[in-house]
Amino acid sequence: MTVSDVGVIGAGPAGLAAAIQLRRAGINPVVFEKGEPGGLLRNAGCVENYPGFPDGITGETLVKLMRLQAERHGVAVLSTAVTGMNFRSGDFHVGSGAGEWRFRRVIVASGTKPKRFDFEIPEKLDGKVHYEIASLLRESGKTMVIGGGGEAALDYALTLAENNFVYVLSRSGWTKCLPTLEARVAAHSRIVRVANVTVLSVAPDANGLSVRCRGTEGPLEFRADGFIGAIGRVPDLDFLAPGLKLMIPGLVEEGRLYLAGDVKNGAFRQTAIAAGDGVAAAMDIRRRMAEEGA
Repeated sequence: MTVSDVGVIGAGPAGLAAAIQLRRAGINPVVFEKGEPGGLLRNAGCVENYPGFPDGITGETLVKLMRLQAERHGVAVLSTAVTGMNFRSGDFHVGSGAGEWRFRRVIVASGTKPKRFDFEIPEKLDGKVHYEIASLLRESGKTMVIGGGGEAALDYALTLAENNFVYVLSRSGWTKCLPTLEARVAAHSRIVRVANVTVLSVAPDANGLSVRCRGTEGPLEFRADGFIGAIGRVPDLDFLAPGLKLMIPGLVEEGRLYLAGDVKNGAFRQTAIAAGDGVAAAMDIRRRMAEEGA
């Protein structure tokens, strides 16, 4: 088992910001990331509210800059999933594909996971059904169907519609969305929005897939090359032992466990907030370690 002072679970904006700040303070964290660094930011077509970019910046480009900054500060990211985490004998015990680790403090920046539709997706549709769009950014000339009517669904639609045709299917209306986002989608010639539609199934057909729905006036069917689910997200904390979940409030109060970024922010899922969470967690860890004489 490898022993280290600080573990960081997740290399999205919160995890990378925390790791950079820790390295600046002379602390070498162990950073775990099960996917690609950058988290959900990799899906963003245009980030307009992150300070320092008056004309906006693509999520893909901002992630590249964050990764480059982390590398220049000597941050190393382990490309492996955390498979389990518990707290015993005064330390966190973390299991991963890279072995077993023990940490005195852990920053959990594991982000969120998508809510899934309650119908089964046929195996034949592997690679055509998605809950994020980072892998679709190079697609062109395709027809895509997005199930969901929130800001994530509309943002995905705007990004994909640069080179594709997109249907957006919402179970209700669009009142929860930013007015500017809704206006851009409504004005886009390659986006069609259909409200009051319930997606019932996704099935393969001769040329791609068929999305079967129930509308206010009866059955509806949309044929497409790909389907994207965007009906919400929940904190990704499946790797925590049940007993540890009960201990979270006390460990947070003690300054042993930190939740940073989307994993704790609910509807306030913004890159700037996540980065701030990561920096704040790292600064508090450095303060506490200094008080302990570490």
